Amino acid sequence: MRYVVGADLPLRLFPPHSDDDISDRLHHRWTVLMLAIMAIVVGVTEYVGDPIHCWCPAEFTDSHCNYTEAICWIKDTYYIPQTEYVPTDIHQREEKEIKYYQWVPIILLFLALCFKAPNLFWKMLNTKSGVNLEKMIALCDDCQFGSEREHHIEIVGHVIDRWLRASKRATYGILHVIIEKLSACCCFCLGRRTGTYLAGLYLGIKILYMFVSVGMLFLLNKFLAMDYWVYGAEVIEHLLTNSELRESPRFPRVTLCDFEIRQMQNIQRYTVQCVLSINLFNEKIFAFLWFWFVIMIFFGVYSYIMWLKNVIIPSKRITYVHKYLCSIDRKLQKSHAEGKFTRDYLATDGVFALRMLEYNTNEMVVLDVMKFLWGKFGESVVV
Repeated sequence: MRYVVGADLPLRLFPPHSDDDISDRLHHRWTVLMLAIMAIVVGVTEYVGDPIHCWCPAEFTDSHCNYTEAICWIKDTYYIPQTEYVPTDIHQREEKEIKYYQWVPIILLFLALCFKAPNLFWKMLNTKSGVNLEKMIALCDDCQFGSEREHHIEIVGHVIDRWLRASKRATYGILHVIIEKLSACCCFCLGRRTGTYLAGLYLGIKILYMFVSVGMLFLLNKFLAMDYWVYGAEVIEHLLTNSELRESPRFPRVTLCDFEIRQMQNIQRYTVQCVLSINLFNEKIFAFLWFWFVIMIFFGVYSYIMWLKNVIIPSKRITYVHKYLCSIDRKLQKSHAEGKFTRDYLATDGVFALRMLEYNTNEMVVLDVMKFLWGKFGESVVV
């Protein structure tokens, strides 16, 4: 039984068993993996390859050219379209500097950490409810066809029964109903004694996933110092009109660089033209990320609405439980005992745990667990 209740689960990016749905895994697994791979590709190009090439004056030697490329990479280059004159005012040039390209690998790793963070909160806080969902799912999933199936189902049933009785609601009334609804939506901290802690925590984590997806658009819009909001729309416009993607002012490939060389007491200022080959990758990466973040937002909203509907609406919970009880006893009709079993015994957290168990294993496992819990409920009623 310690295997199910314990919280000593090793932290892995891709554990063999999951206690969430496909929308969550798209956020904290595949998005994190994708961002990490992108960071490695860009980082290798920047720190191993040649991310910048500059057209140096004819009098420069090879060492001078190497110095020029190094100083222009460290300093920020600036972009002036070929059709425009380069301003003579130094401050006007500085206002057009591109400040992000050296930091792209770090930005991508930071985004990966942000998408992983909600899952880390879920792992840390869900066991505070009194049961470890992931271990329970792992135990059921490993015994689906094994010889110890009945024994494992019985262990899981006993754990859920003890957990539900320990978190049994202590008070009733209007105030209790209000607290129950609030905690079930996302205020999980109010649900310790209302049977809604686990479900409320999960919905709160889903809100956090959506907040991260939207927040990344805000962050990139600020960090890249450009209208990143409309970047994907511009790409779509070019695709629909079959027009060629022109060099983007957001990710320019040809830029200018100003630097000064001190020779004794003389300071000579040079302006050279450079090619940022790294922006070939950056342009494609951030265009793809724009579309990916938008898809993640839609996935997150849809998943949240579906789980919210199943958690909040009592009739949804009763219908879900009735489906399994009818399989246990075909003559069973909706009754007061069944309603009491759903609301007072399983409560919101119990039904949520069974739904998550079904999502990550199969209906036969949930049927056996439900049969065991129905028997335990019958024993308590008789007593």
